[in-house]
Amino acid sequence: MLLVTEIGDFNSTCRICATSSSQVWPIFEGECQKHHLAFRIHTYLPQIKVRVNYSLNKSDLLPQTICEWCMRCILTWHSLVQRCNRADRALRTRLANAPTSTTHSTEAVPYDPAFKTALSPQYHTN
Repeated sequence: MLLVTEIGDFNSTCRICATSSSQVWPIFEGECQKHHLAFRIHTYLPQIKVRVNYSLNKSDLLPQTICEWCMRCILTWHSLVQRCNRADRALRTRLANAPTSTTHSTEAVPYDPAFKTALSPQYHTN
């Protein structure tokens, strides 16, 4: 649990995870603006209230920066969402064009231990 006393200078604090870092980027400028990060934060993390019009909100005194780890997570999540949407469209197209007798298999999906490893807590680091 993050303590209020652990939060440093807002100029070096991530808006998403509240960690202080020497490597933070302004959410509304440069690379973050190029990747529409404010919009993606608003879309995927609606509890984080950021302005989506790509201009700094002078009345918002919260940090306007994001750390590399959170930025990568949001961009990776966006890639996953896009991939899921493409897969869903392809599967639905395939289903619509397939004979009904060949669309579903009763064969069990084999267990993959690598999947469990990828989801284990020690796999993820900050």
